[in-house]
Amino acid sequence: MRLTKREKATILALIVAFVGFLGMQALHDYSQSQRDQLAAHERADLNATYGLHEPISLDAERDTVELSNGTAYAAGFTWSGELIVTIEDVAWYANDDLLLPTLDADREWVQQVKRDWFDRDESSYVVVHVTVNNVSAKPTNETQRGESWFNISFVNLVYDGIQCELIGFSGVPEDVAWDFGEGNCFDLSPGESDEYVLIYELERSFVPSASLYMYLGVAYVPDKYRIEIDDVTVIE
Repeated sequence: MRLTKREKATILALIVAFVGFLGMQALHDYSQSQRDQLAAHERADLNATYGLHEPISLDAERDTVELSNGTAYAAGFTWSGELIVTIEDVAWYANDDLLLPTLDADREWVQQVKRDWFDRDESSYVVVHVTVNNVSAKPTNETQRGESWFNISFVNLVYDGIQCELIGFSGVPEDVAWDFGEGNCFDLSPGESDEYVLIYELERSFVPSASLYMYLGVAYVPDKYRIEIDDVTVIE
């Protein structure tokens, strides 16, 4: 069957439109790829690595940065203003028998940790001392019972690519409601500073190595505020 001139023109127009669509899609994909590559470089420029005893400024307003591909790069801090965090030292304890005598048994948070220790025969523990200096920060979230407190869970420990569980924190207020899940909360007013103890659980087979590091952030951004741990006190 022979096509009419009108049918040929219609088919040709459809072909031209389809080719044009493919060209526009290819151009869009290329442009997006270029923006993604630029954003990757922008993220890399925003990343920073710190060491022990090095103060790290966590300013919530300056943390969120809009990237070229339309996404935002942020650690997701749940406060307004600035905290300064310093990781003071890191120690590994081979078992709870070695760790427990170093803790103040009269403190409620220690008693809570001991109550939760019933099934950890195969665990070892990393103890981190951290100083938090509240320059101007105020929490933007409330706890389940309505308290305007910070949550220390933005301090993360990673071993061999796995996030370690935070099981103990010394900064929790003495009258905290443990059943409300507030065991990681702390109250620190602007202008105040305090040092806290954090206890993380690891497998008993842990061997101190370069695969142990920390990062600061609620969101998973392990390279934006990364702390290399090159000095671990080993107690076994």
